[in-house]
Order: sequence, then C-alpha cells, then structure tokens
Amino acid sequence: EPISIEYYLGKLEAESEFSEADWTAKTAGKPGPIHLLLRWPSGAGSTTANFVKASEVLLKAGSGLSRVTFLKIHAPLDAGAGAQALIDIIKTAKPAKLEFFSAKPLSLAVMEAPEGLTSLSLNMVEDECVPVVAKCVEKNAKTLTHLSMGYWNVGNVGAQTILSKTQVLEDFSLFVAHFSDVEPVVQLLGKNRIRRLMLVGNEINHEGAKAIAAAVAKNTSLKEILLSNNKIGKTGADAVVAALKARADAGTGLEKAQLHFLGISKAQETKI
Repeated sequence: EPISIEYYLGKLEAESEFSEADWTAKTAGKPGPIHLLLRWPSGAGSTTANFVKASEVLLKAGSGLSRVTFLKIHAPLDAGAGAQALIDIIKTAKPAKLEFFSAKPLSLAVMEAPEGLTSLSLNMVEDECVPVVAKCVEKNAKTLTHLSMGYWNVGNVGAQTILSKTQVLEDFSLFVAHFSDVEPVVQLLGKNRIRRLMLVGNEINHEGAKAIAAAVAKNTSLKEILLSNNKIGKTGADAVVAALKARADAGTGLEKAQLHFLGISKAQETKI
C-alpha cells in the first residue's frame, strides 16, 4: 500500500516543521510507493519561499524522494525559484503520476515529466501552456492512460491538439474549459479504449451531444460518462439517453451516466 504524505507549505515558518528528520520519520521502515501532496492553504504567506524550502529538504532525502510515484502540487509558484524547485523535484522523483492545481508556471515544469507517465492532471493552470502539455502527452503517448484538465481555457483547438497526441487513453476529463467542438472526443470514442469520459461544465450544444451519442452507441469500452452543465437541451439529452439504452440492450451498458443542468426544464430532465 502506498504511503500518503501531505505538507501544508503555509505552515513552514520554522525549519523543525518540515525537516529531513521529519521526512525520514514518515518514510523510514515503511517500504512501498509514496504519494506526496504539497499544498498551500489560502492566505498562508510566501508560497514560493516555503516551496523552495520544502524542495531542498526533499532533494536531500535522496532515495526517499525516488519512491514518490504520485506527486501532487497544489500551490501557485513564481517563474523563478519556484519553477526551478518544482523542476528539480520532478527530475529526481520521476513520478508516474503528476497533478498540478494552480501550480504556475506549469509550462516550465511539465516538460520535465519523465517518460512512462501514466496520469496527468492539470487544474487552474496557464491558458498558454497547451503546446507544452501536448508535447508532454506525445512523449508519454504509449503509457498515459489518465488525462484530466479543468478550470483553464483549453478550448477547442487546445483539446484537439492535446488529444491528437494520445494513444492509450482510458480516462479523460475536460471540465469548465470553454470546450464545444466534440470531434476529438468522437475520435477518442472511436478508438474503443476510453472507459471514463467527463465533460462537465463546457459549452457543448445539442448537435455536439448528438455526435457524442452516435459515437457512444458504436463504442463498447465506455463505462462512465458525465455531461452535466452543458447546453445540450432536450434534443441532445434524448439522443444520449437513446444511445445509452442501445448499449444496455446490446449487453454493453454503462455503469454510470450523469446528465444534469442541460438547459432544459426540471420536468423535462426528470422525464429523461
């Protein structure tokens, strides 16, 4: 079982609160992979300075850091020392899973992701980092099975650019991302590998929903779809429901489907 370790960077006012001895105490004699989360609570003060301090401790830990298989950074950083500290951690740890939440500047760090990455989550990051994310995905195309992007302006061109680099994706989330052109999603469904598709809070209309529905009806791998908070209307919702029913009748039904707040009345939604 992995060891989960979490540090609140805003509390690192005293060196004793996060030291090499503290890290050793949490990891020594406990074999197995480590899931490490570095967080910055709101109003915590100097994020970058504390992150640099934490990174120095982690880098001194050596073999302990190399056991980190899942690295989660939930902290806004500057483009100087903060970015370099993040790069140093990624290069040393070489985690198989990376998660960034408001971890700027992502564009300077994500390219340091090791080959063999299986999971990449990018939330509240820079809108302009689509090209480097695409390059990272391409570098890990043969291993990346989970990709999640949300709360930043990925857009239609960005989604197409990034998804075109994937090969073995099984779990894809794109939420609150100013996305409406579903063609890359239709292509993804056509590969018959995707198992979970989450497109919540975008700008997909009824035509987009009908295209997704047609692709879902032909697909046999998908087990979960979430389309809430889009603009698909009753026509789009009916098409999706019909596709789900066809899958169920064929013995390849989904395990979960979520369709709420679709730009239709509550009575229509209840009927669907």
